[in-house]
Amino acid sequence: MKTYAAALAFATLALSQRTDLHGCVGVWFVDTGFEDGACCVGGTLSAPYLSTCPGWPICSGPATTTTTSQPLSCATVIASDDNYSSNLAAATSSLAASGTHFQTTLTAGGTATGGPSSTASSGSASSDSVTGTTGVASASPTGNSGSTKSMAGAGVTQCDLQRPKCTRCRKARIPCIGAGEQRYKFINRSQHPRESCLAPVEGLPQSSRPFPPTFDFSVPPSSESSILAQSLVALLALKDLRYSITQLWGPFLADLPRRMGCNEALDAATATVLGLHDAETRFVRDSATLRPVLRQYVRAINAVRSILDDPVRAQEVETLCAVFLLAKTSCYFPGPISNFISPHGTGAVELLKLRGFCRDQEPFESMLYGNLRFQVAQEMLFDPDPKLSRDQWKMFEASCPNNQFSDHLLRCTVRVGRFLTEFRSTARGSIEEVAAYYRVTQFQEEVEQITLGMQREVTVSTHGGTEELALKQKYYNRGLVITAVLLCVQRALAPKESRFDHEIDLLCSRVYQLAEDARAYLPLGGNWMLIGLMVIWCAAKGTAHQSRIENLVDGWRRDTLPEEHARVPRAQLEEMYQRLSFEERQA
Repeated sequence: MKTYAAALAFATLALSQRTDLHGCVGVWFVDTGFEDGACCVGGTLSAPYLSTCPGWPICSGPATTTTTSQPLSCATVIASDDNYSSNLAAATSSLAASGTHFQTTLTAGGTATGGPSSTASSGSASSDSVTGTTGVASASPTGNSGSTKSMAGAGVTQCDLQRPKCTRCRKARIPCIGAGEQRYKFINRSQHPRESCLAPVEGLPQSSRPFPPTFDFSVPPSSESSILAQSLVALLALKDLRYSITQLWGPFLADLPRRMGCNEALDAATATVLGLHDAETRFVRDSATLRPVLRQYVRAINAVRSILDDPVRAQEVETLCAVFLLAKTSCYFPGPISNFISPHGTGAVELLKLRGFCRDQEPFESMLYGNLRFQVAQEMLFDPDPKLSRDQWKMFEASCPNNQFSDHLLRCTVRVGRFLTEFRSTARGSIEEVAAYYRVTQFQEEVEQITLGMQREVTVSTHGGTEELALKQKYYNRGLVITAVLLCVQRALAPKESRFDHEIDLLCSRVYQLAEDARAYLPLGGNWMLIGLMVIWCAAKGTAHQSRIENLVDGWRRDTLPEEHARVPRAQLEEMYQRLSFEERQA
């Protein structure tokens, strides 16, 4: 350090305004007496410069002895020895004579004794503060031995005069808002005071002491989607299986409130479901009650049509859910075949084909796909219009899971639907009828095994009156529907002298028992039983069971609808029978 002090004292006497020696462009040249012979001190900040002097760093980030393109400042290091004051005065006058601004840590707020006021590592410098209107940076590094030094800043660049910017804003050349500031402060409004601040109440047990005050801010919904979501949440809270919408249309409805507002078709379909549920619970079926629900139903249809024009939005799961809800609620509106064929079945099939019959692992989508697949497969049993090709039928069956009895039943329903679609083009009296008869017999044996397993689950279930038991009974009813459909086809293909009294008696006895159990879910929760009774009527037509099943069909919804609306028109039953007996085939 004494060498540095001596060199500095000698340098201050030999300063001369030379700006072209040793590459020191625009800076002062100092003859230090070292082997290198010279070093550059001070200087301008508009051009790169090189410092070769030990202890005379370039003040641009870390200390370096290499060329720096845009230094923040440059500093002169002065040893803190007995000649500190004289060396400081000499450096000040020398730099001031060259037009370089000079600032010490003392004038920037240092100590009052005239000594240096801050420390840093030797051979480095930093720009910690910007003072005055000149924008001169000041710092004060020290040596490794702990001696304190003061530095004279030589000027600033444009970067010193501006607020710092982040890398993204600097590259994009846009204003960086809030750089270096704390813009947000998150406060937990429900945060309780610390227990130490609460004085315990004497004479009361710990469980009886008052709780800290809590603040519950409830904001009433204002938008249409928020109001719809709130109404749906209130309806989902209804756990009575007689009026539960999850019992009516599926458990996936519990996930709909958080999806309100993202798809206008789903919003309109959900509004239709809520309006229809409200109309059904009034136990009145007249034009005044159904008119607002019909308007919502038409609005939902128009919303679905507008979304289907966009191929991207048509593949959204919310759009598929809207179509499924419309398909499930269409049977509540007047229509010639609305009790067993939905007018939206074609749209549901097209959406399934558009998504490639994919199997999704997301819980909401898996539940929705499970209900939609069975809805489509069940309608294929009655619809004579083929909507799927042979390869698409294979993809449909491959997309179905295969874990439980309900999954096995779904796969079997898809295979039966494919068989019936192909059989409808078979001519009467052809050799294909014989093969079809034995194929139906094989289907009956497969469905019988699945139905017996479901019957055991329903019989031995200990969850009486719960949603789990109701779901098992609904699947069991679907198994009876497939059994009745196959029995209708078998009666149509068998010779006229064939008798099926045993099969019909067994099927009807199962239906009678299930109908008796499903009465516990009336007036609304047991509506899934109606389609089963209608198909059983077709299978038992011309037998002693026909009149009893007719009474069950007509009286099933008598508690919720007037007599003229509760009674199923005989034209619908006859049309269903003609479709299942294949009377439309060519001879």
